[in-house]
Amino acid sequence: MYVLHINIANVVFSCPYCDKQYNDYEDNYINRCNKNKSKCTSIKCTCGNKFYMTYNIVGDAISFKR
Repeated sequence: MYVLHINIANVVFSCPYCDKQYNDYEDNYINRCNKNKSKCTSIKCTCGNKFYMTYNIVGDAISFKR
């Protein structure tokens, strides 16, 4: 008997200020994260606030404010 385990990472995240949804289906944000030593990137939302995003240990996109 074989166990098939499929884990699809969540690449959808939202602005922590206004909850606008972003997605990283084309890997734009993960490429920006990988270029930085801190492994996170900043995003300027349409609401005018700046927030940060990265990927956690299980591969899900997360956003936060500093």
